[in-house]
Amino acid sequence: RGSHEDVGTDLYALGVTLYELATDSNPFTRESTRDVLRRVANGRPATPLRDVNSSIPASVSDLIGLLMHPEVTERLVDPAESESRFRALMGQVD
Repeated sequence: RGSHEDVGTDLYALGVTLYELATDSNPFTRESTRDVLRRVANGRPATPLRDVNSSIPASVSDLIGLLMHPEVTERLVDPAESESRFRALMGQVD
């Protein structure tokens, strides 16, 4: 729903990609295309990340959740802040 110049959509897509890497599954898998599009529009993954892969640290799951938050006003959309949070995580996660 964002414009092609909106970096927030790129960060959202990064969140989806990270979810897929962490769980080996698509966060929006559904039986029909209509259901997938509805799920994406509502912004909620079919299954919360830690329910799929409980070995993912909560801090990583939380960051991915911020990237994919359904409310744009609550979503992590600033590239500099995103980088800062990723760098902070790199110091915490082995």
